[in-house]
Order: sequence, then C-alpha cells, then structure tokens
Amino acid sequence: MIKYILGLCIAMSLSVQGMACEACGCSITGSGMGLLTAYRNNTLGLSWFYSPFRGSEALGSNTRDYFHTVELFGNYHITPRLQVSAFLPYRYNNRVTDDQDLSAQGLSDLRIVGSYTFFDNKPLGAHSQLYWDAGAGVRFPTGRYDEDIYQKDLPDNFNVGNGAWSLLLQSRLLYKQERWGASATGNYQVNSATSSGYRFGDQLALTGMLFVRKSVSDKLDGTLFGGVYYERIGQDDYPYGKNPHTTGGEGYYAMASLNVKWNNCLFGASYSHPFSQNYSEGEVIAKPRISANVAFIF
Repeated sequence: MIKYILGLCIAMSLSVQGMACEACGCSITGSGMGLLTAYRNNTLGLSWFYSPFRGSEALGSNTRDYFHTVELFGNYHITPRLQVSAFLPYRYNNRVTDDQDLSAQGLSDLRIVGSYTFFDNKPLGAHSQLYWDAGAGVRFPTGRYDEDIYQKDLPDNFNVGNGAWSLLLQSRLLYKQERWGASATGNYQVNSATSSGYRFGDQLALTGMLFVRKSVSDKLDGTLFGGVYYERIGQDDYPYGKNPHTTGGEGYYAMASLNVKWNNCLFGASYSHPFSQNYSEGEVIAKPRISANVAFIF
C-alpha cells in the first residue's frame, strides 16, 4: 500500500517547480523536486506550474511577472532499486508594466536524474516502514538562452533556458505508518557559467510534508498533504566577478495539496503560500503558487 502513497507524493513534489523571479535565475526545476523516483512503477505524466511575482509597491515598482511551465515527465525503473527520470519543460514568461507587456517562451532545459533506493520500505516495527533514495543528474542547456535579452527590457532569468550545464543532487525520505506518514526531500542545483561567463546562483530546496490517505474503493483513493517548503537562491555572477544587483534570495512557503489515484492514473492540485521571504533585497515579492498534474502508471 505504501506504493500508492509514494505515487501520490509524485504530484505533491511537482508543485514546487517552476520557480522564477528577478532574484531567482531560472528555476530549480528538475531538480529538483521533480518526479519522486521512490514510486515503484514506471510513469508518464504532464504538469503545469504557475508562479507570479510583483515589484515591491513600497519601493514604487508596479512590475508584475508571471511564469508558466508545462512539463512532460517520465520515470523508468532499470532495476527494482535503480531508476532514471526525465523532464522536458516548456516555459512562458510574461512581464507586465504600466506601459509594456513583454514575454519569452519556448522549450526549456532537459533534465535527467538517476537515483538509487537504499531503504526499500524497511520495516520499523509492526506497522511502520521507511523509504530512502538519493541520486544525481544533469540539466542540459537545450533551452534558448539570449545573453542580450536585457536589450528587450527583460532580465536574464526571463530566458527559457539557463544557457549552461547544471549538476542536480537530490535525496528523499518517507516514513509511513498505516494511513498516515511524513516525507522529506532535499535538492541542490549547481550551475556552471554560460559561454559569455554569466552564472546563475546555485539553488537549494527543502520540503517537509505530512500526509493522510483515505481509500474510497479498490480503484479510488485520495491523499491530503500539508507542510512547508524552503528555497534559497544564490546571487548570480558576472564574468568579471561582481554580483549583479538584486539577485539571490530565499522564501518559506506553506503548502497544501489534494491528490487522487483512480486505477492507473494520478491527479493532483496544490497551493503554496509564502509566509516569509526576501528576494532581490526586498525589491521582488513572491505571490502564491499553484500547480496541477496528471500521471499514468504502467
């Protein structure tokens, strides 16, 4: 039964992707939180992420940034303990000011992550189990990166691709006792420099969740999640060694999600609300994020 919980965790873990703002560079997606490879079956799915930001009204800014990501993802088990996951996102980034409406869109960077299961539902007593896997991957510079995007009155992070290779590290831990449990995930993205020498800041993402599952029938069950997500984005670097103004930051988010499994399909929707943040030295304000996803198990 824990495999159903793990499968539903896929949908929750996807909700923290798609992050972008003037402080953030391109998102940790991939990372990052991506598909929870603890799930025992092969999967194929589609996700949508929406992340809005605005300029600080206290500083006289009326800029609104809207980031949409539609992502195709898949997970395949090479062996019972070794899995590989792939993510291909399409991004639509939109900036609205009092006198301009600017956008950038296109396929983004492909990400491939492999992981190994160290504890495969290890018993911790009569009714509890522990799962743990960890892995690493690569973010490929397949998305379009325009180093002169600033000439279009857009910041570097509005590029749909990072323009550089990135190393992805991840670890996931899940504890289950009958119909409730807890999970923790950690992801780190190490970015290299673009061909012109610009480097987006490294990114850290941590998530802690509690969940409870309810079975309606043999074919239908649902899981309710609640928890906290934390992200930290390092400052970007110019090729001559100086940090660009208003890059980097961190934020804490309260998260809630309701996910449903019907036969071999998983459906999910989630909401993330920032309760503490400091992006771009206070010049950028993150707004609540939402996501939706569907996955097919085969």
